[in-house]
Amino acid sequence: GVRILVEAGDAPEPAHASQPAGGAAPEALADACRQLLALLDEGDPRVTAWLRAQTPALSHAFGPLFPSIAQAVHDYDYGRAHTLLRAAMDQRGIA
Repeated sequence: GVRILVEAGDAPEPAHASQPAGGAAPEALADACRQLLALLDEGDPRVTAWLRAQTPALSHAFGPLFPSIAQAVHDYDYGRAHTLLRAAMDQRGIA
């Protein structure tokens, strides 16, 4: 038979308040969130492409909270996206 070995890095980590990123370094996630907040504050249209590039990490970090953030960005509702992102960051303990 074929045995599939799972690398330790491939296994999803349980969400802990002390490890909000769940795979990404907490500092990298916080930096990404700050970049996204800045793009949203500026109303920068490049936010859509930036978010697309960051979706795997942010989706992993925020789980079920992420789709509503992404939808607000795609709807050009940057104020709502900012509010939702801030709430998600608070919930995950990201400063």
